[in-house]
Amino acid sequence: MSDCCNNEVVKPAKTAICPVNGQAYKSVTQKTLLHQVSQPWQRNLNQDYYYCSDPDCNVIYFSNQGDVLASDDMRQSHSHESSDAELTVCYCFDVSIADISSEAAKNRIRNYIIEQTKKQLCECSVRNPSGSCCLKDIK
Repeated sequence: MSDCCNNEVVKPAKTAICPVNGQAYKSVTQKTLLHQVSQPWQRNLNQDYYYCSDPDCNVIYFSNQGDVLASDDMRQSHSHESSDAELTVCYCFDVSIADISSEAAKNRIRNYIIEQTKKQLCECSVRNPSGSCCLKDIK
């Protein structure tokens, strides 16, 4: 299986505690942050940010310096605001949980994503708010 992120330069994953829910989350690259945040030129994004994946938390990204970015700070809505069926599991190819409603559909979609990532046609570091590959999320 191909890892769609294997050609990208990714900084080592650091973790930090979300100031709202108290859980630890991994850092994201500057590239991910710049492509997710609305009007990045108006913000101080020159620090490490972390992606909070908790759907019950209103935080999307946070820094150790106390900066918090919520849904209103993003270019597009995030899975935090979606119903379970609408949750996106692959941002590169717009796959939701509803799309993988059967084992056959899941296998077809997974094979499609693997094929596209082998051709280096994914953009996980830009499209996925976590900055990581989605293949592990399609179970």
